[in-house]
Amino acid sequence: MLQRIVGERERSGGEESGIHCDNVCAQGRWGPNCSMSCHCENGGSCSPEDGSCECAPGYRGALCQRICSPGFYGHRCSQTCPQCVHANGPCHHITGHCDCLPGFFGPLCNQVCPSGRFGRSCAEFCICSNNATCNPIDGSCQCYPGWIGSDCSDECPPGLWGPDCIHTCNCHNDAECSAYDGECKCTPGWTGLFCTQKCPPGTFGYGCRQMCECLNNATCDHVTGTCYCNPGFKGIRCDQAALMMEELNPYTKISPAHGSERHSAGAIIGVIVLLLIIMTLLGLFLWYRQRQKDKDHDMPNVSYTQAMRISSTDYSLSGACTVDRRQNTYIMENGFKGRNKTTGCNRGMTVHCNEMVCSGIYGVSAYNLSEPVGTRTLPSKLSPTAFT
Repeated sequence: MLQRIVGERERSGGEESGIHCDNVCAQGRWGPNCSMSCHCENGGSCSPEDGSCECAPGYRGALCQRICSPGFYGHRCSQTCPQCVHANGPCHHITGHCDCLPGFFGPLCNQVCPSGRFGRSCAEFCICSNNATCNPIDGSCQCYPGWIGSDCSDECPPGLWGPDCIHTCNCHNDAECSAYDGECKCTPGWTGLFCTQKCPPGTFGYGCRQMCECLNNATCDHVTGTCYCNPGFKGIRCDQAALMMEELNPYTKISPAHGSERHSAGAIIGVIVLLLIIMTLLGLFLWYRQRQKDKDHDMPNVSYTQAMRISSTDYSLSGACTVDRRQNTYIMENGFKGRNKTTGCNRGMTVHCNEMVCSGIYGVSAYNLSEPVGTRTLPSKLSPTAFT
């Protein structure tokens, strides 16, 4: 075909058109009167004189149908590609830029994506947590020791540690194991690489940093610092002399915690003693009330009857007196029979009536004897009175 095109050019002998042959053929045309069509590819231009193709940068061949050879680019593929490092082959045949692989960037594809980015041209964002490393190529998370999960958000289960939690802890006495490096965090009173050793004598507590305050050769608890006193001593620090009986009391050999227990026991005993005293006083009060009621029941209740009118100035009752405990009245059955006469009543009572006043050994009560008298009630509580 190329030979045919060249033959047509030789036969035509012209490349211009117009009356005066002063116009160049339009793009894509060539030959006599611009009657021939160009066949250049990939953006190549056709020469109006002979129809030859002028290829665009990055292409080559008679019809510009091929790209530049590997390692070359640009106009007529005359430029050499730079040394691309992490790229898909040589440079781009048109621009000469390196075609970087995912996870890399830069003119030579020799730079890794910055932290938190991944993928082609480093356009994607990572989702890793807890200081995990993000793979710049595919965004996968490489977890920090002690963490697991697709985004490294889960801590190692208890008893495991290290990358991907593949190691087993070897801590003792309830010590905690670091998920990062397996280091044992000892509980108070213990020390050593695996927390198997008690605190040295004279020390106690977390990290064995506290100093014991026990005196007189007392032993110190490696966990709480409690002092265990030797015979003959007592107190929180075993700094007090103890009696023989106190030596038998376990509270004299222990400190802060047991001392508070001792105070609590004393408080309880005090409350019990106070309750016993209150109950005793209450019992005495009830006993006294009952005794007073019994005395009230023993007082005679006397009533008298038989209306009468007395005009003399001095009379005494005669006859029998009966006691009615419920009505508190004197019952006088025989009336007045003589002046200054006395009559012995039940329970040894003697009653006198003088100047219209009746009196007895249980008290004195004034009555108007000039008026008819019915049944009258004397006071329930009377004080004894002597009569002449």
